[in-house]
Amino acid sequence: MLIVLMAAGVQAGDEVITKPFSFVATSETNALLSAMPVYVDIDPATYNLDSAKLEQAISERTKAIIPVSLYGQPADFPAINAIADRYCLPVIEDGAQSFGSAQHGRRSCGLSTVSTTSFFPSKPLGGYGDSGACFTDDPGLAGRMRRVSRPGQARRYFHTEHGVNGRIDTLHAAILLGKWPNFAQEVEPRGRIGAAYSHKLQAAGITTTPQLAVGNTIAYRSQCRWSNGLRCRRGSKSEAFPQLSTTPPCFANNQLCAASMTAVVRGAIRPWPRRPVSGC
Repeated sequence: MLIVLMAAGVQAGDEVITKPFSFVATSETNALLSAMPVYVDIDPATYNLDSAKLEQAISERTKAIIPVSLYGQPADFPAINAIADRYCLPVIEDGAQSFGSAQHGRRSCGLSTVSTTSFFPSKPLGGYGDSGACFTDDPGLAGRMRRVSRPGQARRYFHTEHGVNGRIDTLHAAILLGKWPNFAQEVEPRGRIGAAYSHKLQAAGITTTPQLAVGNTIAYRSQCRWSNGLRCRRGSKSEAFPQLSTTPPCFANNQLCAASMTAVVRGAIRPWPRRPVSGC
């Protein structure tokens, strides 16, 4: 994400619209460039950015929009892209959890101006360590991202701009290339298993699992939110599932997003698939 923001020209004083209900890196990369993340609350049905609230957050300082495709399904890109086009703003999909999903037949990470994904081991296409990828069909932006990631090189040892060392190492690349041919076959059964979890959770009275938006497929994970500290028991011992927080308080306007805060305050989020809590 840092590579994309640098290539898009985000700098000190700019505003970048995103949502607070996400891993901190979405906001932190903006702060590293002295830009300000501006939050738009989530749709409580999908936990993705609420496109109906997006336009009111746009200002003359807005430089880009980052919808996070959380819990494996894309955000509302038809509506988000339409608004962004009116203001000539790039849309940057954070597809860390949604790589392999689709929206109206188009794959996540191909739904916007530019996108990113993660190959962290717990992600849909997981490597054996930290790595990721950027995607765009804009040749100029692609060239800038390549330069920024190598660190600012237009050609070998000829540095034309500031950059970072964002290259994937050979071992990680080899592992991902080995896994890639089977990726599509892995996504489909994950979706079936995730749907089964959601159905059984709803049958048990847990009705706040993320809803699948019309036209979307899910690549990765089913989530649930519950109240009263749902625990799994092993004999006399109980262990609570970990709780997921929104973006931390160091980003001051976090508290303005009521639906995001409710999603945390009312309960915990349990991702699937992950290593189960001992005894479950």
